[in-house]
Amino acid sequence: MKMKKKQHFLKERIEDMRRTRMTETGELIGDVASREHLVSAWAETPAEALLNTALAIRQRWKETVEPRLAAFKKNYPSTRTVYDLRMLVDSMNEYDFCKNGFGMHITETPNRRYKMLKDMIAVFIKYQEEKGFSSDKEAMKDWAEKCNLSNLKNDIIGRLPNVGLATVQNLRICMGMNTLKPDVHTKNALKEIGLGNDADLCDLVSELTGYSPLELDQIFWHWDREISKKK
Repeated sequence: MKMKKKQHFLKERIEDMRRTRMTETGELIGDVASREHLVSAWAETPAEALLNTALAIRQRWKETVEPRLAAFKKNYPSTRTVYDLRMLVDSMNEYDFCKNGFGMHITETPNRRYKMLKDMIAVFIKYQEEKGFSSDKEAMKDWAEKCNLSNLKNDIIGRLPNVGLATVQNLRICMGMNTLKPDVHTKNALKEIGLGNDADLCDLVSELTGYSPLELDQIFWHWDREISKKK
């Protein structure tokens, strides 16, 4: 009986979030989440997936990350593979790449985003070569499918400096995985419905409510963003 009550409570709170109207467009969060979670991947290319993940660390998506990604794709349309990205990174010094590639000015080095990007590039090139995959995309998707979130210290990406669960999940979603990224918005929304911020809980919430992990990700993200605007 208690479980049924909790399940009902979870569904009601999530439905309340879905019925919240977005101030910018007037759309219901539920409608936006239902549409956005059907996108096969957040990134069109392996290079974009890595750049997206490096830029997303503790940044506002709409205000900061999205315009920087758009600028990168406009300025470097031929940079699509991990190998293309390595060549671009190696063609500049750290200051210039952060300015031209990331769209941000840095005053000192090393820059953690730059270091993470270079580390991920090296890891996936090695992973592709060792596993014998025909493309970098194939290698990255294989990693995304096999990644063990409970043992990130032994994961090729999870053990990199400055990489945590949210970063791993961001990259996995970029590669088309139906999962959830526990960023600040998601954590706040989980607390609102009385849960902790462990990503594993989201699989349980998904089972109890019938919404996919990625749809929950979009519901939670948009809801907390709307709430934050009103504070």
